[in-house]
Amino acid sequence: MWDNLSVSKLPKRTPYLVLKGGRSYFRIRIPDDLREAIGKKEHSEALGDLNKAQAEVQSAHLGAQWQARFLAERHRLGLAPSPPAPAPTVVQQVRPATLDEVRAVAALAAQRLLHLDEENRIEGWSWPGSDSAEFGPGRSLEEVVPEAVSGRNLRGLKDRAEDWLAAHGLDLPSDEGEQRRALYAWSQATAKALVGRKQRDRGEVFDTPPEPDMPESISASEAARFGPADKPAHLLTLRDVLELWRNKGKRPTLKTIDTAERIVAQYEEVLGNPPLLKLTRQQGLKFRDWLLDQGQSPRTAADRLGYVSRLIRFEMQEQQRITVNPWATIKIEGSRERVTVRKPIKADKLAALFAAPLFQAYDLPTVRTAGRDASYWIPILGAYTGARVTELAQLLTTDIRQDGCLWCISIIDEQAWQSVKNTSSKRVIPMHPELIRLGLPEYAASLRLAGHERLFPMAPVSDLNNAGGPFATWFSKLKARHGWGPENTFHSFRHTIETMLKRKQVYPFNINAYTGHKQKGGDADTTYSHPEPADLVDVAEAVKHEGLVLPRVFPPAGWVPPPLVDGILTTKPRERDAA
Repeated sequence: MWDNLSVSKLPKRTPYLVLKGGRSYFRIRIPDDLREAIGKKEHSEALGDLNKAQAEVQSAHLGAQWQARFLAERHRLGLAPSPPAPAPTVVQQVRPATLDEVRAVAALAAQRLLHLDEENRIEGWSWPGSDSAEFGPGRSLEEVVPEAVSGRNLRGLKDRAEDWLAAHGLDLPSDEGEQRRALYAWSQATAKALVGRKQRDRGEVFDTPPEPDMPESISASEAARFGPADKPAHLLTLRDVLELWRNKGKRPTLKTIDTAERIVAQYEEVLGNPPLLKLTRQQGLKFRDWLLDQGQSPRTAADRLGYVSRLIRFEMQEQQRITVNPWATIKIEGSRERVTVRKPIKADKLAALFAAPLFQAYDLPTVRTAGRDASYWIPILGAYTGARVTELAQLLTTDIRQDGCLWCISIIDEQAWQSVKNTSSKRVIPMHPELIRLGLPEYAASLRLAGHERLFPMAPVSDLNNAGGPFATWFSKLKARHGWGPENTFHSFRHTIETMLKRKQVYPFNINAYTGHKQKGGDADTTYSHPEPADLVDVAEAVKHEGLVLPRVFPPAGWVPPPLVDGILTTKPRERDAA
């Protein structure tokens, strides 16, 4: 039947690639002068569940490996002239299969045979001829299998078994007795599939069985042959998708990557490492319950489940090897409850913070995470710009500049270690008059003159939280000492500015341009409008904190910029690989 026409060669541009039984195979003939050294006349291996384009690439790759091996063997045997051959890439080595592994692969081959037969019947294909190159002229699978099951000719299925086993990094046992036992197991599995095909020929129902589970030894061996981007669907794991996601075009931040890696590790701890193709809703419920049992809040547990779904959606959109997310509808009761709501900072709380000697006398803390001068300037910048802590902590001395007569602050991410939340966050805003009065331009000029690149060179830079993470940790302790509750954090400066400007009925477009929020309008606002710093002067001047009066305390007597060591910043940020 369909096996009789199952061998067809692809175009000559893929000389080592053949299709057989709906599967792609790599085959290469061993040159006559190397057969004795290599030990066989031909090498063949199945390429797994690859599409045509992937099979062509894999076949060309294997062909190059074998040609390099031929060249190396000829040099070793003295059959090729100098210069010496380049070192060949090691061709995958196979190992003898156990009987259980043979049975598992045979069951998979039988299942695929029945599946393809079912698809052929649905399509209504017709079958010309009866010859199959796989079994020799005039020979078909229906003739070879009975001979094998009877024990008369077990070797009739040897090529077929070797091809399938090779796809999993396996070979038939070399011992003759063990090999016959393996081939007999293969013939039995194939015979069962032929019984089903004959029943269908008679008009009887015969269901194609589900794809069998492979032993862990086979899955590991097969998976090792492919990188995450090339793995067939039945081998793809969540960690493979994580690897592709973390290296995508617009790379996630290191903090986001670290969170995702910890969640994937938890997922593997609870569920093992199941292929995504076989991931079930029940496994999602098991992971959910485990998270809650660990004491995670419903909201946190939902976030962790969400990370898994995010990776699955990424695979569905990019590679499309899987088409269903079985965890998409899993809910966690209580996960929608709001966490502590961030609120604007009341005037008395703001006054209490800025009454500290740090802001009244430039009395800088010595703790490293405070970042020396950063401890004074960053909270004041936050109070008058509403900028995020990382946006401020990563500023360069050149980001404090003049545009004509107007002092400006540039918030961008031109350096490898800098980051902003999104495109809308990149902005140049006018400097608030209070910042000018307090001496920010003079501070920046002093740092620049001393050879510093960063505006706050002593503020530590964290691989996971950039320049803002360590500082935010220190500020949390500072604000708590001055009576701020959990509803107020550094980010509350942002809430305060937004609320203040909206109460003063400042044009929303200008508020967003000043704070770096995404514009809400259509193309006119998001694409074709480009406000200049001068357009936002009225916005900056509208920021006024009732009752807050800071003395100018910079520079204090004896102040000097942070030292350089051998011309290098003492706390220069580490260049993050491909950040």
